[in-house]
Amino acid sequence: MNEKDNPYADLLKIPYRPIPGRPKMSLHDRAAQFAPFAALTGFEDEIAETARLTDSFSGPDEEQIKMLNERMQFLKEHLSERPYITAICFRKDEKKEGGAFITVEGNLKYLNETDRTITMTDGKKLDLDLMLRLECPLFLQTIADRLPRDEEGKG
Repeated sequence: MNEKDNPYADLLKIPYRPIPGRPKMSLHDRAAQFAPFAALTGFEDEIAETARLTDSFSGPDEEQIKMLNERMQFLKEHLSERPYITAICFRKDEKKEGGAFITVEGNLKYLNETDRTITMTDGKKLDLDLMLRLECPLFLQTIADRLPRDEEGKG
């Protein structure tokens, strides 16, 4: 566009006059006026959430259910000892289908057979139907007690 066709050509020739009493803006602040604008606020977070992988869990198989039930019965008998347990459970994801496997450790406080939950001394509740594995040092101790010993009492 040449100068004749530009309706603002006369404005381009006016010299700059600073406003008295107003400080000159820094180059940094001037540049900030032209910074890119994020029109899709939160879009990157949504993309990251969509890309986040989750595991699926169909529940314990029959063998695992049998073992868990036996171990829960054993723990019920030893509940007064507040046994230390390690449980591998599935935690459902709050935002999308699936979830993640977590390991929970602590002392057992209460077994609720009706709700099929166990409560730890720190207040955590675990759903037995979402449990994959349950370990306790008492299980190993009981197995060791059942092993035959030689005549000197050594294992």
